[in-house]
Amino acid sequence: RSTLSEKVEDFQIRLKVICARQLTGSNIKPVVKVKAGKNQAKITRIRKGSAPIWNELLMFNFNESLKELYDYVFEFALNNSRKLRSDALIGSFKLDVGTIYDQPGHAFVRKWLLLTDPDDASNSPKGYLKITVCVLGAGDQPPDESAGKDDDNDDVEGNLLTPAGASLRAATFTLRVYGAEDLPQMDSGSLKSMKQRIGLGEEGDITKTLVDPFLSFIFAGKKRKTQIIKETNQPEWNEELNLPLKFPSMCDSIKLTIKDWDRIGSDDPIGTVIIPLSRISSTGEEANGAGFPPTFGPSFVNFYGSPREFSKLGDSLDDLNIGKGIGCAYRGRAMVELVTTMDEEGAEPAPPSQPINDDQIALVKKYMRRRRYRLVVGFESANMIRKPLERIEFEVSIGNYGNKFDTEVGAASSTTEPGNPVFDGVNYHYMAWTSKKPILMVTSQWEDISFRLYAMNLILRTCERMVSQHIGLNTLDEGQINHLNELVKVEADEIEIASEIVSILDIKKLPDPRGRTASNQLDRRIHRQRLQTFVAICEEAKDLRQNCTDAQEAISAINDFLERLKLVSYEPQNSLPDVVVWMISDNKRIAYARIPAYEILYSPEKPEFCGRYCAKPCTITLKYPTANAKSKKHYKVPAQLRIIAWLGRAADQDSFEFHSRGQISVYADTFETEMKILVKGWIADGYTDITGEIPLPKSAFSCPPGWVWDGDWKINSELALLYDTSQGHMHVLEDAFEYQYRFPGGTWEPEKITNGKHEEIPNLSSLRIPDGWEWENEWTVDSNRACDEDGWEYSAPDDDTAGEVAWSTIEKTYSTSRRRRLIRNRVCIDQKVSKKAEGWEYATTMGSQFHIMPKMLDLVRRRRWVRKMITSEASGPAAIFNLDTSIHVDPSQLLKEKTKIHKIPTPKIYIVYKDVSKLHLRAYIYQGRDLLPMDQDSFSGNTKKWVKISRCFNNAAITVLQFHNPVVMVSFLNQTHRTEVQQHTLNPVWDQTLMIDIQFYGDLEHLQRNCPDVLCEVFDKDDLGSLEFMGRTSGKPLLQFDPEEDETPRLQWLNIRKANQAGGNILAAFELILVSNCVITHLAVPIVGKHKYPIVFVKTPSFHCTVKSDKREMPIPPPLKPDIHVPMVPCGIRPVLQRTAIEFLVWGVRDMQSFQLLSVDSPSVLIQIGEVEIRTKIIKSLKKNPNFAEPIYYLEANLPVDDLYFPPIVIRVKDNRKFGRRPTVGQHIITNSISYRIKPPPEESQSDEGYGSDVTLSGDESEEEEEKEEKSFRIREDEIDWWSKFYASIGESGMAGNYVESGLDLIKVNIKTTNYIMFLCLMFTVYFCSKCTTKGHRSIAYNLNYVYTNELEKQENFKHFGDFIQTFRLFRGKGVLEDEEPDFAGQFKGTFRIYTLPEDKREPNPPKFFQNVPPTDVVEVKVRIYVIRAFELAPQDSNGLADPYLKIKVGKKRIVDRDNYIPNSLSPTFGRMFELELKLPMEKDLHVEVFDWDLIGTDDKIGETVIDLENRYLSKFKAWCALPETYCISGPCPWRDQMRPKEWLEHKCRQEKWDEPVWNSNTCVMVGGNTYKLDDYEKDKKACEHWGDADERLALYILRTFPHVSEHVETRPLFYDALPNIEQGRLQLWVDMFPKEYGDPGLPYNIEPRKPSKYFLRMIVWNCSEIPMMDVSMLGDKMSDIYFKGWISGLEHKRQKTDVHYRSLDGTGNFNWRFVFPFDYLPQERMVHVSKKEHLWSLDKTVTKFPPVLNIQVWDNDLFGPNEYISEIILPITNMPKCCKFQRFCTLENVPDMQGNCKMEMLNLFDQNTPLKGWWPLYKVVDGVREQAGKLEMSVEIVSEEEEVEKPAGQGRDEPNMNPKLEKPNRPATSFAWFSSPFKSLRYIIWRKYKWIILGVLGVLVLAAFIVLFIYSFP
Repeated sequence: RSTLSEKVEDFQIRLKVICARQLTGSNIKPVVKVKAGKNQAKITRIRKGSAPIWNELLMFNFNESLKELYDYVFEFALNNSRKLRSDALIGSFKLDVGTIYDQPGHAFVRKWLLLTDPDDASNSPKGYLKITVCVLGAGDQPPDESAGKDDDNDDVEGNLLTPAGASLRAATFTLRVYGAEDLPQMDSGSLKSMKQRIGLGEEGDITKTLVDPFLSFIFAGKKRKTQIIKETNQPEWNEELNLPLKFPSMCDSIKLTIKDWDRIGSDDPIGTVIIPLSRISSTGEEANGAGFPPTFGPSFVNFYGSPREFSKLGDSLDDLNIGKGIGCAYRGRAMVELVTTMDEEGAEPAPPSQPINDDQIALVKKYMRRRRYRLVVGFESANMIRKPLERIEFEVSIGNYGNKFDTEVGAASSTTEPGNPVFDGVNYHYMAWTSKKPILMVTSQWEDISFRLYAMNLILRTCERMVSQHIGLNTLDEGQINHLNELVKVEADEIEIASEIVSILDIKKLPDPRGRTASNQLDRRIHRQRLQTFVAICEEAKDLRQNCTDAQEAISAINDFLERLKLVSYEPQNSLPDVVVWMISDNKRIAYARIPAYEILYSPEKPEFCGRYCAKPCTITLKYPTANAKSKKHYKVPAQLRIIAWLGRAADQDSFEFHSRGQISVYADTFETEMKILVKGWIADGYTDITGEIPLPKSAFSCPPGWVWDGDWKINSELALLYDTSQGHMHVLEDAFEYQYRFPGGTWEPEKITNGKHEEIPNLSSLRIPDGWEWENEWTVDSNRACDEDGWEYSAPDDDTAGEVAWSTIEKTYSTSRRRRLIRNRVCIDQKVSKKAEGWEYATTMGSQFHIMPKMLDLVRRRRWVRKMITSEASGPAAIFNLDTSIHVDPSQLLKEKTKIHKIPTPKIYIVYKDVSKLHLRAYIYQGRDLLPMDQDSFSGNTKKWVKISRCFNNAAITVLQFHNPVVMVSFLNQTHRTEVQQHTLNPVWDQTLMIDIQFYGDLEHLQRNCPDVLCEVFDKDDLGSLEFMGRTSGKPLLQFDPEEDETPRLQWLNIRKANQAGGNILAAFELILVSNCVITHLAVPIVGKHKYPIVFVKTPSFHCTVKSDKREMPIPPPLKPDIHVPMVPCGIRPVLQRTAIEFLVWGVRDMQSFQLLSVDSPSVLIQIGEVEIRTKIIKSLKKNPNFAEPIYYLEANLPVDDLYFPPIVIRVKDNRKFGRRPTVGQHIITNSISYRIKPPPEESQSDEGYGSDVTLSGDESEEEEEKEEKSFRIREDEIDWWSKFYASIGESGMAGNYVESGLDLIKVNIKTTNYIMFLCLMFTVYFCSKCTTKGHRSIAYNLNYVYTNELEKQENFKHFGDFIQTFRLFRGKGVLEDEEPDFAGQFKGTFRIYTLPEDKREPNPPKFFQNVPPTDVVEVKVRIYVIRAFELAPQDSNGLADPYLKIKVGKKRIVDRDNYIPNSLSPTFGRMFELELKLPMEKDLHVEVFDWDLIGTDDKIGETVIDLENRYLSKFKAWCALPETYCISGPCPWRDQMRPKEWLEHKCRQEKWDEPVWNSNTCVMVGGNTYKLDDYEKDKKACEHWGDADERLALYILRTFPHVSEHVETRPLFYDALPNIEQGRLQLWVDMFPKEYGDPGLPYNIEPRKPSKYFLRMIVWNCSEIPMMDVSMLGDKMSDIYFKGWISGLEHKRQKTDVHYRSLDGTGNFNWRFVFPFDYLPQERMVHVSKKEHLWSLDKTVTKFPPVLNIQVWDNDLFGPNEYISEIILPITNMPKCCKFQRFCTLENVPDMQGNCKMEMLNLFDQNTPLKGWWPLYKVVDGVREQAGKLEMSVEIVSEEEEVEKPAGQGRDEPNMNPKLEKPNRPATSFAWFSSPFKSLRYIIWRKYKWIILGVLGVLVLAAFIVLFIYSFP
């Protein structure tokens, strides 16, 4: 992820929540809540049930860099809204954005998420959620969901969003944090220092205690942190952090952050590291290896961020500490270990934090064993220093070692000697190291992880053999794969190709981590994974060698091997810190470069294990530290270094070698100090180091082993050279500058004279020379530089910006300043005299700044003594590692306070070269193209910048035009030269050779093996003198070191970059020639010194050196340009030219934006190709007609033969204003002109298509004929309309009715979405028809009728309708930010044709290409816009929906269709037709906008699409009114064009200048020499009643053979300005245009949305039988209280029921009850439309569609308790089974079963004129099987609304009880409700069954009473 862009962009994450399945819980109301990123959250609507359907679209907008967006986490939480929020979670799922972005198309399409509860220990699934989620950036298209809709309905397991073959398990990440080290100071130490001074604090270095660290561990949004260890920078936590998760997880980043605890305010981050989960785990898919869970360590992880130095005021680089951007400094390291454990079911969860046990702490100690490492860095050069900084030194550090500001580590030779840079005479500065170059050495101690880096280097070296990869170098060395490609291209010998393949696949053996001290479990697993990958690659490579016969196949396989090797090359446990090189000025860090340690690591085992830059010269480019992704520092180069680096263990230091011819020397130095006493004067104060704090007498120095002294102690004035340039040299070049000024139109007058430091002096005689020196010559003008013949260089007034003022060699009328350089040599005549006082430098105190000239207040002075050591003959370069013992200081003699720790100074190491080589670089800069615009106007003379220049004696206001004037600066080593400035262009042609003489101090073999690039930087120079950076590029020079070799360089296009922004190209080549080798004697050196302004330095033309005999002859100088005497690119290198013709069709300009607050009224066009140009005439009034009256122009020029060198075509639009002003108001650059190159037109060419078009039609695409089966049933006319045709065309047969069976033509789907068989059939038809072509005319059916999936103009056949003219967007200026494109300025309409001409001008030229061009007058047209529907609109309301409506806009005309908004829909069906009267080309842009209707406030714009009507009108495809497939005069789609097909055919013949069509009959005609017959087109077609006349049909078929646009519907994306280039939905429409000159068009199509009709379903329930008994009476009888329910699907809230047939004892029932169901039905779709509000507060009703289904259920009525369901029957109204007339034949076979089998005829109830009456079976489902449960006798019919009025009928038996009249049912007497008829209950229930028992009981009772009375009355 380190390669991800840090550019801040607009992104939209589009999430569609489709449905859920198998959710746990009953009677739930699920709702989905989605949390995205930091603070965005959205929820869906509430649904019901365990399988809810949402189909809701949620959109999340982000303005972030892709690198930041990658780590954002998406959390899907599905909650039960019935419960309290604390217990509402059903299940959740987490996913990071990076995982989505890595998918094809950056999307997961219709994937199931496995929902789990993180708090559930059983880890059981809680359900599944189906989603589609995609990440959309600028230009990305949302995925197409239609392809997978039918395939993924039930395949949950195969479409589950988890890694393949893995199931989610509960796991725990255990991060063991042992400790940290090297943490920087984070708190102010003022309070502790005060405590120390008053005796309350402990003595010692307090910086170690100024940090209170703790570590935080973040994964998937969960966070754990350690305890806080206060006041230590070496904390030991020894703590385990446990984080529960579901594994495998869809999140991929573990984030570790060390923070400093603050008592007040937020905690400060110290450093952040991100560990990719995929790098420390494996799924086992790689090379069929065994997978393993995430594992890490024990190992150190390094933290990087801002510089370590503490600042009380805060730092702008603090964002680097939280992972934003690339850290520029080492911030510390921590020892951690990550262990993943799978939790057992029912196990106790681990605590969030707990201490590590002692045994584990003891085991980890072995991973902390340290080994000594040596780092040696030699500096070859330091150039391209951007600013004239003072006291520059370079520091090298690894980790904390070598940091000069850190007191915790010992002193090291980690910094170079401070020095001032030298100006190179053009733009940059460099360090004047010449023959003595510094070497830095740092000793450090780290754990031995070399085995990890060896394996990493081996794999990277293997990859490097295939492709070129160079850290710090912008080079493109030819890799082996590139070489193999070249062999294949030139068709080389097969044996040579095979040997190249074998060499590429040569893979070495990996080092084994087993047995290594620091090896851990992850090392062994990664090693095993790499071995398996290597084995797999070797097996495949072996098979490739034996069986591969195609070189391209081999290249593809090798590229695959390369990707797999790169994948396993990553080392996650690289604990060796990076090497950081800092440029420091005045003890302030300026710029840095990070070099990975493994790149320079040395290995004693194998050369393949060494880093690729170990002991090899490499060029590194420093960077400014910044955390701002938009900062200009990203493209500014502060300096460039060329270094040689070596890193190895101290045990291997004897193998150290730079392989250089230079001699390593060491200089011991000490400073003699003296103090000034008022009476005594200067008194000696001893010898100290440079700080004055450590005593360093000369006796403290001794020669270590391997070294010997070379001479005695000498005074050295290298530090004094910072202030005085005359020390230590025999020849010095003094310079001065003479300035003059003038007023515009005036004469030049003297202004001032300055010395080389740009300090003003009275005159030249005031420049005095020191004692012992004399002038060698007089003051002369330096003309050996970029100046005119008198040495002057010119500029506009100085803006006081040092280093930014550019001087030009050409005098302009507005130049107000000029200067020239005066030089004079001085020579040392008495070296002793000059050394008498040399070396002293003065200061007030030892801690203040020293200077060379004594002042009155100076109290101390010092001078430097040095003594040189050289290596003995027996010792080699490794002797530098013995220098640690060269200085012995008595600790008791240390000065200052005791608490301060002093760093013992170290000797300075240099490599000295005795030889100097003279090199000659030639840079051939030919031209540039498409350079990056830098001004707000972006080209010449557009914007006026008013600059007032005030002189002390006059106020003159000068108006300066800001131009775009590119200049190239070429830098190589320490030299920089520049080209001439090209005026007013972004496509300059310099045609210049820059010749640079270079003195090279160094090893030529190093230069030949690792030659640095030639750096080219492009600047824009305005006439104020300032330079603005436009971009840079680099190229390899061709080395000409062998006198016998003579190879010619070849020009190449080099890509210019400005940070991450493309900046055009320059065509250039370079060659480096070795002139001679020299032995150094005396060399004139540049003036250096302490300066505020840059010192101009230009080499003297002569070299003071002794030349050896190996001198090479210089190549012939290139020719000079005749006007300015500048060397051109010589022949043989410059492109070859040929005579070329260019034809321009300049049609007009459109949409010109205002410029300088004024509208563009009178434009003209300037077109440039190379050095030739044409200017058009002026358009008099842009508002009346923006076309040119004369559009055709012709030009001849000499242009390059090779397309590679062809110059860009520059189109500039100028506005002709008053007073002769002609500013450029817009421009367009065409860099690829190949598409406009054609062969010369033949002598007698006549384009069949007209307009001189060069489009060649490739074949005949005739229509595909499909067999149509005869249908026995009748097609209802009300079921066919235009929508039927549309839905049938896109395959939605359910919405099309019986249109397919009608035989009418379709709008076929785009060829990209058809199946392969259709494509083959189409190609066969094309081939067949192409056989019928004859000379003079091609019979071509150009395309079919299509429903296009994108815009019409983007179809491959139409090519943006650019066959006649093309549209070029014009731009001006640059964006406000660097990553913005220039401002849109307008459009240019036109095209070009380029073809070669005979070289002999006496030969006739070929005929012109553009002929028969139509007039450029204004055209009036009638436009009809048919807007069909929209889908996937961006939601605008809080409910996740929108209320869209349409707005049409053309120019000032508006149509707002706000009243017809579609409520609560993201996929609205508009069905609207709009008509406008327009004038082309003024009203050419048709804007179709979609808005969201709002009750309160302004309406929100969803998006818009723009259609260019002019291009469609002018195209040869006649995109006015699309041609249908057949000619119909009636039906849903009658002919709607202005003229009939026969008239259009005659018009076509006149247009093509053919004869009139000759008709033989109505079915045969001759056109253009070809005969057409109607039978050939309608041979297999079924006749249709809607067809028109035969001759019109035949004419239409002929017209369709010409280029045309067939009947179509196009799908256009909608865009919104706030989110540019991100789709906000799609709109389906088509546009018809009718020019008024051809008459009135036909009637428009009726595409209004279908409106349902009112229908009534009348159903009479007569009787039922065999109903199962559901109840048992109190007396034991089985019975049922039967009643029926009925409703139409979707209208459940309007269900009806009969009365109750009580006490049915035999299952029969009598009802005579009528149901009347009113419903809205759409016959074309065969759907019932139900409109209702979703909520009480909803403003509008939502329409839902249901199939017309009659539902009838039988229920048992219960007085107490719920009613019981008995059985049912479901009857689809449009496909229902016929009833039975007799009850005994009524069985389940009469209704369709699960498979659709039915023995009864299926009927459409809408087609029945009489009611259906009979018996239908009732059934119920038991265990998935239907069982018959009764029979129903009923009659059913459907009547329209009119019939309902004519023949009314009441519900039940209510009035009007007619049609038919229903009598009360004749039910048995036992049918009654017992609670409402108690007497009937006694009679029919009790008396009927128990009357004899009752009578018997009564008789017994009477008898008993009689007996009782008898006994009672008996006496």
